[in-house]
Amino acid sequence: MTSSPAPNNKKEIINIINQILGEEKKIDKDIFYQEIEKNINSDISTGEIFKVVLLTATSLLEKDPAYDKLASHFLLQKTYWEVFAETSPSQNTYQQLFINNIKLLVEKGVLDKRLLEFDLEKLSHSLVPERDTLFNYLGLETLTGRYLLRRDNVLYETPQFF
Repeated sequence: MTSSPAPNNKKEIINIINQILGEEKKIDKDIFYQEIEKNINSDISTGEIFKVVLLTATSLLEKDPAYDKLASHFLLQKTYWEVFAETSPSQNTYQQLFINNIKLLVEKGVLDKRLLEFDLEKLSHSLVPERDTLFNYLGLETLTGRYLLRRDNVLYETPQFF
């Protein structure tokens, strides 16, 4: 995976949609983008872009299951943006932040200090970021909304960190 910024223009969003869906012609990408464009203005924040794209995809879920794949991918990118400040962290970044967040949260008293007795380096090597994409939208939404560790509006976990 390579580091990438949040999507902020039509070309980037269409490229992401093409990456997610490949060459499938299941949805009209231009119609999807037109729906997004209705709610995006020039001074919109990165977080708001994710919300608009995600809401657009989820609003179209009942029309076609292909939107589930889009919605889950954009929710995962939103989650990564909150945790890593990028949408496609490298394997090394992913593993290192797992270790750093456990140490930080133990220090803050959020997690039990006995977690530091585990071989965090070895545990981190079992994390494979691509596995996060195995969730459908509802599963990922449930996990991120209810179970991933969040304190003071800061998200500390990805699906595999959980």
